[in-house]
Order: sequence, then structure tokens, then C-alpha cells
Amino acid sequence: MIRAVIDLNVIISAIISPLGIPYRIWTAWHSDERFSLVISEGMILELAGKLATPRIARRYGISVEDVHATTTLLRTLGTLVVVPAESITPVTGDPEDDLVPASALPGEADYLVTGDRGLLELRRHDRSRILTPREFLGVLTVG
Repeated sequence: MIRAVIDLNVIISAIISPLGIPYRIWTAWHSDERFSLVISEGMILELAGKLATPRIARRYGISVEDVHATTTLLRTLGTLVVVPAESITPVTGDPEDDLVPASALPGEADYLVTGDRGLLELRRHDRSRILTPREFLGVLTVG
């Protein structure tokens, strides 16, 4: 089965808008089981914090219960990996974002899916190919 780390901004887009490519990727994961989502506890905590910010929570009607349900879903259905702090290397130029590529290695992810231009320019990180959400959806459609 395909293993992929999905950048938090892609996950957030899927949660706040039930349309578009990020939502189709989200559905391919949790409803259709087309790939295994690799995620770390640090990513889940960061996601919960971002979803709970007043700017996002108010604008998109995300409740504390919604955040809890999302984090529970990720912990239950996702492939949870441990990322020791010392294994997080500077990749993106933003220490907060470096957790995403750092989660790919212990999760043996085939793909890292992101809209981050800096990561996309790398094309690969360790064994993972770095793709846009649109490119990854194409992989899921073909595969």
C-alpha cells in the first residue's frame, strides 16, 4: 500500500472545505483506504493548535469537538510514527514545518504531499518523492 505524509496545510484545507483536491485526498485516505497516512504525534498536536486558532475556528465553524474528532481519527486510522527531536533537521527554513518531512523517514513514506514551494523544489526527501496534492491525486487515480 502507498504510504504518504500529508502536509498540515493540505489536511487543514480538506477539513475546512469539502471540495477540491485536498478533500479528495482526505476521502481517499479515510473513506476509501487508498493509501496509508503517515503522521507523527507532533504533527497532530500542531494541527489541533492550528484548527483551534480563533481565525480558523470562527471562520469555518470548527468546534472543540471537531478538533477532537479529527485528532482521534488521525491517531486511530493513521500510521503514527515517533519523531525524536534530534532527528528533525532543517529542511524548510521553518523549524515548525520541519516536522513534516522528518515524519516521512520513520514512516517509510513513499510520498510527501505539500503545497510548500520550498519542499516541492527538493523533489525528494530521503526515500520520499515530494508531490503537489494534484500530482498525488494522479498517483492515487492511476495506482
